[in-house]
Amino acid sequence: MNANDQVILSGPGITTAFEVVGTYEVYLEWSGGYQSVKFRIIEWTQGGFEFYQSHFIKPPGHTGPYQTNNTKAATKSDALRQGVDSVMREYNLAVGQGNTPSQEWFVRNNRF
Repeated sequence: MNANDQVILSGPGITTAFEVVGTYEVYLEWSGGYQSVKFRIIEWTQGGFEFYQSHFIKPPGHTGPYQTNNTKAATKSDALRQGVDSVMREYNLAVGQGNTPSQEWFVRNNRF
């Protein structure tokens, strides 16, 4: 974020602010279905990046959707990598165990 924007976004009465610096989408396809997952990367005015995702994953055997606590990063690329990894690690593990993907694995993130 450039210095001028930081000054504007840190004015009186503003608690915190951020800039959306990227929106990405991955498309997962399997026999009989598909799912897309979007990732939004933001840069905080005070520094650092964070990702938000459109869906969490809940493959067979999980009691709830997987939600990482590690959403912050030092760079935009690191934030994107963490977001994609948080979904794909569990997805690939479940598929590798012989499970057939399903849209039921994906739980909408109402905060996205």
